Amino acid sequence: MRTYNLAVFSKLRHPLISNFLALLLLQGVNYILPLITVPYLFRVLNVEKYGLVNFSNAFIQYFIVFTDFGYNLSATRLIAEKRDDPEERSKIFNRVICSKMLLLLFGFIILISLTFTFDKFSENKTLYLFTYGMVMGNVLFPVWFFLGMEKMKFITVITVITRVLSLAPIFLLVKNTGDYILVPVINSGGTILSGIISLVIVKRIFKIRYALPPLNEIILSLKDSAQFFISRVSVSVYTVSNTFVLGFFGTNVMAGYYSAAEKLFIALQSAYYPLTNTLYPYMTKTKNVRVFKKIFFYAALLNIIIIGALIADTKDVIYIIYKIKDIQSAIVLKFLLIACLMIVPSLMLGYPFLGAMGYSKYTNNSVIISSLFHLTGLCTLVISNNLSVYSVACMVIFTETVVLTIRLWGVRKYKLFKIPQL
Repeated sequence: MRTYNLAVFSKLRHPLISNFLALLLLQGVNYILPLITVPYLFRVLNVEKYGLVNFSNAFIQYFIVFTDFGYNLSATRLIAEKRDDPEERSKIFNRVICSKMLLLLFGFIILISLTFTFDKFSENKTLYLFTYGMVMGNVLFPVWFFLGMEKMKFITVITVITRVLSLAPIFLLVKNTGDYILVPVINSGGTILSGIISLVIVKRIFKIRYALPPLNEIILSLKDSAQFFISRVSVSVYTVSNTFVLGFFGTNVMAGYYSAAEKLFIALQSAYYPLTNTLYPYMTKTKNVRVFKKIFFYAALLNIIIIGALIADTKDVIYIIYKIKDIQSAIVLKFLLIACLMIVPSLMLGYPFLGAMGYSKYTNNSVIISSLFHLTGLCTLVISNNLSVYSVACMVIFTETVVLTIRLWGVRKYKLFKIPQL
């Protein structure tokens, strides 16, 4: 019995398992906390103000994608390859952080220009400026570094602590519709605090030596990550763009109803991120197709079971979470759950597999093609005056089907499932 227990403990200490458990705990918290705060905000702020806040979040997500610039993929790979070289590790860290700070400044200039140029943004410019604090926090928090070092526990501990601390202000300070401006202040404060704590840890525990790299190295770093940036921008077209388009071309009420269902959809989808984020550096190093195929099969099967259980009665799900009997959000959730049947296998076949096996360009192209498809669909809905929460949700199903089809074709084309274990 003692030998068996030691064997089990030894398996749990395997980097792949321990990192997965750390990210699983993080995602669990990210799943639970919105279920606490979102229903409260939905009721206190009313549908219109809740939709406005989520429209602002969707708008700012473009800047987060811009400042990420694909580094969560490119820098993760570089750190994973140089993790045992402290000097090179510091050089990579400084290049990436300085590049992201430069992008942060450029993005802020763009935001200021937009808020003082377009009425849609100038009406609530304070809201967007406060929400931009989330971009700063995201830049300061080097998730890519911890992923590359395969030390996901730091991501989990830092994020859990700061997000839990931000719970109290939400319930204590946000009491009516006029307090909607406090939501981005609290959220931004939490993300900035996470970033500051992470930088202290990186310096003290991982012995990163902060230094200002030459400008040519920063430019070279941006060039190297450009292809990954294009991929991430493409992803944002058929993720954050949905709420943004509904709020910009439709109404804040439409954005509110759609985002209410989308929050649950994202929470379910995000439950698989610990798995994909753990597999990416692991598969980059090992190319262990046999292990991947087993994990892929069980994850896909689990996803089908969960979706089947939830899709049976989405009205009850919406009522349990939000305490509302809104048919719009229930139907939207049903459509998005159908899309999730394609999203999970598509996510796993992306960078954790095709990208890690050396087909990053193909993976990027699959996203670019699909985003163009989705963007064309959204434009068609707007021009033809058929924009609604239902039509946008249907577009998500079509787009995710395209992504999955392209990636499955790539796996078959390159015969990746037939590659022997290395």
